[in-house]
Amino acid sequence: MARHRGAIGHPIRGAYAANVRAALIVNPAATTTSPRMREVLIHALAASCDLTVHLTGERGHARRLAATAAQEGAELLLTFGGDGTAHEAVNGLLDAAVARPPVFAPLPGGSANVFSRALGFSVDPVEATGQVIEAIETDRTRRIGLGRVGIDDRPPQWFTFTAGAGLDAEVIHAMESVRRTGGGASPARYVQVSLAALARTDRRTPRLRVQLADGRTLTGVYTAIIQNCVPWTYLGRIPISPCPDARFDRGLDVCAVRSLGIAVTLGLAGTLLRGGRLGRADRHVIAHDQLRITVASETPVPVQVDGEGYPAGRTITLTSAPDALGVLDTR
Repeated sequence: MARHRGAIGHPIRGAYAANVRAALIVNPAATTTSPRMREVLIHALAASCDLTVHLTGERGHARRLAATAAQEGAELLLTFGGDGTAHEAVNGLLDAAVARPPVFAPLPGGSANVFSRALGFSVDPVEATGQVIEAIETDRTRRIGLGRVGIDDRPPQWFTFTAGAGLDAEVIHAMESVRRTGGGASPARYVQVSLAALARTDRRTPRLRVQLADGRTLTGVYTAIIQNCVPWTYLGRIPISPCPDARFDRGLDVCAVRSLGIAVTLGLAGTLLRGGRLGRADRHVIAHDQLRITVASETPVPVQVDGEGYPAGRTITLTSAPDALGVLDTR
C-alpha cells in the first residue's frame, strides 16, 4: 500500500520529531507488561515525541482515553497492552470523529498481540519501540482497511483483525471466564478450553446461515471466522490462519465451518498447525475479499470481536472499511 507523507500532521524528521504530540495508553494488567518495562518504553518514546501517558483501570477505559486524546489533538496514539487494549483504542480514536485522527501503533504487551504482529511489529516490546521511533523519525505511515461489525440493532464496532460467531466465540467467552477466576491464558489452556467447548456443542444441528456479498448463501454452518488480515490467531508462536489470503488492503475473508465431527475437526486443526490450506467445500467454505458478510441464526449465538467476547446476537453484519486507519509503517 502507498505510504502517506505527513499523515501524522506535519513532517516529522530530525528535530521535528520531538514536537509530535503522542499519547500512550498502557494496560498495566496485560499479560507481559511490568512497571520496569513500562518505564523503559516511556523514557525511550519521550525522547522522540511530546508524550502523555495514561493507565487503564477497567474494561472500556482505553476507548475513552483514546477518544479524549484524539479530541485534544494527539497526532500519534500508542498502546502498550494486548489486542483488547488496541481494539478499544482504535474504536475510541475513530469514533471521536475528528478531522485528523491520530496515527496508531500498538506495542505488544499481551499474550498473543495478533494485530501488532500483523502490522509488522516485533514481539519484543523494546524492539517494537525502536520500530516506532524509527517510523516517527523517517515519517513512515500507511493506511489500512478495518472491519465493522453490527450485532442486531446495537451500534456497530470497529475490528482490526478478526470477528466470529459460533464455536470460535464460545471459546473466547469461556477463556474470559477462566481469566476472571485467576486462570492464565497459555496455549495449553486455550486447547483445553477449546476441546471442552467442542464437547458441549450440538454437532448435529448447525445454527448459522452466512450471506456473502458475491451472492452466495452458506447454510449448515457451525462457526464463522472472519479475518481482516493474517493470521487469525496464534497458538504460542504458531500462526493459525483459516483464511490465509486475508489482507489489510482487501475486503474481509470468511471461513464457514460446516462439520464438527471429531475426526474432521482434528484433521482441520492439524492442517492449520502445519500452515496448510483447508480444502473440502462440503466441510468448510472460504470466501475471499468480501465487502459485506451477514451471519444469521434463529437463536442468539455468541460473538467475538478482536478476541474479545461480545453479547450474543441473531444477526451479525460485517462490512469492510477500506483505508479506515492510519498506522506507523514498520516496513
